[in-house]
Amino acid sequence: MRRRFCWRLSGAGLLHLGAIWILVTVVWGLANDRLSPASWRVPPGYSGDALQMLTWIRAASEFDYLPFLSRVNPRLGAPYAANWDDYPMYEPVTTFLLGLVARYTCLGFAANLGILASFLASATSFYAACRLLRWRREWAAAGALLFAFTWYHSGRGLGHLLLSYDYTVPLAVLSVWWLSAGRRARRGGAVFWLSAGTALALGMGNPYNLSMWAQFLVLGLGVRYLLERRKADLATGAILLAVAAAGFLAVNAHTIGYGWAHGPNQLAVIRPYKQLELYALKPLELVLPPWQHRVSWLSDLAREYAAAAWVQGEMFSPYLGVVGVVALGWLTVEFGRRALNLRATPRRLPSHAPLCLWVLLYAAVGGLNCLLGLVFGLLYFRGANRYSIFISALVLFFLVSRMSRWARAWPRAASYALAAGVAGLGLLDQVPPPAKDATPALARAVENDQRFGRALEAALPAGAMIFQLPLMNFIDGDPIGGMLSYEHVRPYLWTERLRFSFGSVQGRPREDWQAAMAELPVAPCARQLEHYGFAGLYFNRKAYTDGAAAMLADLAQRGWTRFVADAAGEQVCVLLNPAPHPARPPADDAAQIVYRAHWSFGSYGLRDRGSRPARWACARVTSLYFVNDRPQPCVFRVRAWVAAASARRVELCAGGQTLWSAQLEPGESQPLDLRVMARPGRNYLRFQNDRPPAPPPGQPQAVRIAHCLVDLQITRESAASP
Repeated sequence: MRRRFCWRLSGAGLLHLGAIWILVTVVWGLANDRLSPASWRVPPGYSGDALQMLTWIRAASEFDYLPFLSRVNPRLGAPYAANWDDYPMYEPVTTFLLGLVARYTCLGFAANLGILASFLASATSFYAACRLLRWRREWAAAGALLFAFTWYHSGRGLGHLLLSYDYTVPLAVLSVWWLSAGRRARRGGAVFWLSAGTALALGMGNPYNLSMWAQFLVLGLGVRYLLERRKADLATGAILLAVAAAGFLAVNAHTIGYGWAHGPNQLAVIRPYKQLELYALKPLELVLPPWQHRVSWLSDLAREYAAAAWVQGEMFSPYLGVVGVVALGWLTVEFGRRALNLRATPRRLPSHAPLCLWVLLYAAVGGLNCLLGLVFGLLYFRGANRYSIFISALVLFFLVSRMSRWARAWPRAASYALAAGVAGLGLLDQVPPPAKDATPALARAVENDQRFGRALEAALPAGAMIFQLPLMNFIDGDPIGGMLSYEHVRPYLWTERLRFSFGSVQGRPREDWQAAMAELPVAPCARQLEHYGFAGLYFNRKAYTDGAAAMLADLAQRGWTRFVADAAGEQVCVLLNPAPHPARPPADDAAQIVYRAHWSFGSYGLRDRGSRPARWACARVTSLYFVNDRPQPCVFRVRAWVAAASARRVELCAGGQTLWSAQLEPGESQPLDLRVMARPGRNYLRFQNDRPPAPPPGQPQAVRIAHCLVDLQITRESAASP
């Protein structure tokens, strides 16, 4: 056992690692047009999720994104500070280090280095895992290159930068093999500490990788215990799971603590069940190349699939590559032959195929992940196609192991030549052709925004606040017209002294005042913003069919004639006259509302309320709570419209007393308006019906509903006292 896993880095090993790093750097640079110093100053992406990633790096460069601590950004969410504590984040150390690089170089260099580092880390860990298993260096190097440039990594880019940090996956598989298939799981040895370090990195990293590693570990330990009844192995596995849990809690402790103190933010990360099917693993996409493929007929096949497929999630992400597909076929044939001839094959069956099969059963459309989401509400892991990275690692491990065995009797030169040929074929298949026109276009967009940022800082004093329209969610915001998600961060990225209203995670009542401002006509909105101390009103013209021309003309007619615009005609900021003693928006009185189980979103034609979104109760008794952040009891006003799809009586209770009741007819709504004395912390309200929930009339297949709440508001009264 010790000999099998023993490996010391030798001069030859260092030479192979150096060659791997050089090849990864050159291949990545060629594929992304990043071989000149000037190109490294241009971010590899500048729209959608790429802007979100640049925001994290920019915040880290200003020390507003610190690992393991509360994340509050004073330059966003004006006039308050943007709160990111509601949004779970992983790889905080990586993000912080990239922020330090950006602080002392530039944002574009840090983003490029972050992507390249993810490829280098994946290649290094795969090579190390293969050498720990005593496989040949040339085939370990070939597998490392193919794993680093699998389409799962090559096709993601800056927007999914942190998802590309899969250096833990090869070591995770290795640790499972060691613990579940080794002769003796010895605690305290070098491999144990390597596995513990891997568990800690998994806990702090991508939760998808942590989830699948934990499943592999539990399955392996369970099978081993059934066969050999060794409790010591279970204890070792429990230690590793505890280490991973400690890493996970270290990364998410501030998010968990903030939600416990202030109530969970149920709108920060919305995960409906349909996304579990939308982003699930489709086995066909393991073998179907992306439309960017170099071979035209394969590219055409992929385009036809993309046009015809009904479920379109993260398409083509699971593609294994031609080498991976061949390895998967080889693996399937070998496992099938061994399984059918167990008597003739005394050796134990390798675990590559069972683990791949488990990933498919768990992650595929309609698989176990969907079952857990539907039955138990475990909706967090919506992108189950991302588990395919484990299949990629397993089939490449299989290929390296079998070729290492075959090549023992070969001349060394022949083995190296074949390994180089396989790696070259795989890289040509997996790495997309370079887009030479992409870098100049990105450079022009960045330069445009940099000039705009400099002009804003020249026109406004340090600390000036800018309100941004149109209103958009900071996390997972939907496009508005031609304006894509996160575009409001563009001026933030290239300024140092200005503050912006965008950037706080949605779902807390503190930011509700922004929605009220956005609903006002533009001139009253500008006057109110001046009262709040804002020095600028920013428009993203791409969101408006007329490029915001009508609103700009209205403002100019009423005296707001000074403005700063970018050269591309996409952004403009009208300069306001902030009040010398500004007031704060009314954002402290609304309470955080948390809906407990058996509530769902929906809409229904209410007879006197119109067709509006609502929260529907899906059980006879449901509850919610609101949070009183004050240290003393306060009076809160509860207002809403209560409606029902069928005739029923609805009662609202708190503290064992009935506070409100009404008899509702089908489609009728009645006002709810009452005052409640709330103690500090959580205060529960319970709704109960005199009849069980039923489907809406004429919709027997619909979810059973009882009543709904429309426009529920719970606010603290100004004259509150016990």
